[in-house]
Amino acid sequence: MKKPSGGSTTVSGPSLTASQKAARDRGEADRARGEAAKAREEAAKAGVEARRDEQRARADRRRGETAYARQEMREARSDLARQRRDLARAGRDQARAARDDARARTAGLARPGGGGAWIPGGNDLYPTCAAAAVANSLLLATGKRVGDDDVLGLHLAAAESLEAEASVLAVLEAAQESGHVQAFRSNLEFGGPQFKVPSILEIALPGGIHAVLLADGFAITWGRAVPVTPAFLEQRVIAAWTVKWRGGVR
Repeated sequence: MKKPSGGSTTVSGPSLTASQKAARDRGEADRARGEAAKAREEAAKAGVEARRDEQRARADRRRGETAYARQEMREARSDLARQRRDLARAGRDQARAARDDARARTAGLARPGGGGAWIPGGNDLYPTCAAAAVANSLLLATGKRVGDDDVLGLHLAAAESLEAEASVLAVLEAAQESGHVQAFRSNLEFGGPQFKVPSILEIALPGGIHAVLLADGFAITWGRAVPVTPAFLEQRVIAAWTVKWRGGVR
């Protein structure tokens, strides 16, 4: 059977009365007001949390700035204390240097070789202590002064570079090739007469092995004459050499 052609039919439910529509509208209005109230409450809570977060952030910044300022103050105080210690140490070192120089002058060592100062030989910059000790041995024995460049050259003849270490033995072997010096290994008794014999020593220091020229109870090092005791030498000396320079002078 074919579907009849033509217009359409609409089926609708029962119509609402006026009172029912009013009740429906009131219900929807109540729901809308409830949702609006809930939204306002949530917005208020969010605002409170935002203000709390901002207050906490400000407090954290203040605490951080305060902690940083306290740290800066502690570091400044530490630096000041360190500077005071360094200043006091420098004063003690200066006083010790003055005493050492006075003792060296008394021993006749402040002005070796006819009026010159001891040869530092670049040992404040490079590990040239062995070459400097040989140069000061020459100065003490003959009065002949060599320059720092000569000391650096002697060091380079025994070491791979200026920054490399060179033993006393290696430096003495390099110096002996010139034909002007003879070196002899020596077993010194520092409490006896040999304490007065000029010798080149290897001594053990906290920072490593160091070479000095021993002369009349003084260690010639870093351009200065520093007094040493037999007890110190007995504890620290690793090896010793006496040096004989050509011409009969030792």
